[in-house]
Amino acid sequence: MSVQITTFRNIHMSMHLYIKNTVLRNWFAEELAADLTYDQTTQLYLPDYEGMELEPRPDSRGRGWIYFDYPDLEDEQTNQVTVYPAGSNYDVNYVFGGVRHTSGDIPDQADFNWNYVSVVDEWPQQVNASELPIVVVDISTIDKKPYQLGGGKKLVNPGTLHVFATTKAERDDLMSILHDALYEQHLNVYDFEDGTPLHYDGFFNTGYVQTTLSGILVCGASFENVVARTVYINRISPLNEFRARVNFELHTYM
Repeated sequence: MSVQITTFRNIHMSMHLYIKNTVLRNWFAEELAADLTYDQTTQLYLPDYEGMELEPRPDSRGRGWIYFDYPDLEDEQTNQVTVYPAGSNYDVNYVFGGVRHTSGDIPDQADFNWNYVSVVDEWPQQVNASELPIVVVDISTIDKKPYQLGGGKKLVNPGTLHVFATTKAERDDLMSILHDALYEQHLNVYDFEDGTPLHYDGFFNTGYVQTTLSGILVCGASFENVVARTVYINRISPLNEFRARVNFELHTYM
């Protein structure tokens, strides 16, 4: 079946990758010499996440192991994950947080960096499915306006970044960082016709090519009317205690 990737979906996925891989790049955690055991269900060699008592868990929804060495690259990481012994050949599953043995020695340990903040798209039904902190990328409105005179149009996508944090300090830091990442900034809109960096099963997409829509359809995308504020909910729960939002409009010129 052939499926068309619309400009709106390209914008939304570009925004998600920008927040996860660039803006929150420095919000990561490191685990060294984690023991690996074979899991029959996933057919992967995995750390014992429950026994490690990490909070949040590296394999929880919207997190996973880091798959780029630097932001906005095409190539799979080379120094974010190290598997031992050296003679083991493997593929990394970044969503489940484990490795698939392909040849050589059986993997028994791994060093890995993982995303501390969960970045997800769904709001609000699925937000409880991950542990705090969470950032929800919510772009749910499409509006079009004429672009000056002649041909072309301006795509206006109002959106919100919802922040769910564990402490007031964490909430304020995330709110400030996200605001700075959007205020007077531009977004590179990529073409995901050939897929995203990760396959649906969590392995790296070796056919991924980072192609922008600039020069094809999109002239540029900029953030306008960026406003950040804290959110207070009367019904206090761990999810709602430390919340914030960053509202914005993404203007894309076609």
